[in-house]
Amino acid sequence: GKKCEIFESGKIWDFVNEAKAAAEKYGIEFGQMHAPGPTYVTTSKEATANIQADIRKSIEICGSLGCPYIVVHPICDPSMRYPVLKRGEEYGLNIEFYTSLIPLLKKHNVVCCLENMWNQDWKSKKIYAACCSDVNETIKYIDDLNAIAGERLFGFCLDIGHLLLVGQDPCYWI
Repeated sequence: GKKCEIFESGKIWDFVNEAKAAAEKYGIEFGQMHAPGPTYVTTSKEATANIQADIRKSIEICGSLGCPYIVVHPICDPSMRYPVLKRGEEYGLNIEFYTSLIPLLKKHNVVCCLENMWNQDWKSKKIYAACCSDVNETIKYIDDLNAIAGERLFGFCLDIGHLLLVGQDPCYWI
């Protein structure tokens, strides 16, 4: 539940400004950025609030760097075998969370990309597909979020490594 010191102290802006200056000097553009995660901690409202604040700060950073895309992991139930979230609750939490980002995405001219996720049952060590690891589910999320935004503010980052972890065919997804 601790706050991230680099985000809280303001030191992050020194790093961002240094990176921005170096990128400008050498003609480098930022194509995408990955926000910190996990996006949601089922056991701690404080930890969830802190990480989501860091994600919001990451959108500001992304915009300041002229980076057009930020990858923000969807909220995933940590256990499919012993679910903490009720069926459909995960979808509602994701829609609520991503919708809350819309003003920042518009302000900083950034597209938020959801990513196909995997998870692991830590007792059995079994790895399984999690949120946005189903093509139809993913399309629904993106279409619903863009309809709420009234413009294209949401996209998708297809993580091939995540596909392979859960035994899915990249060709099918592509």
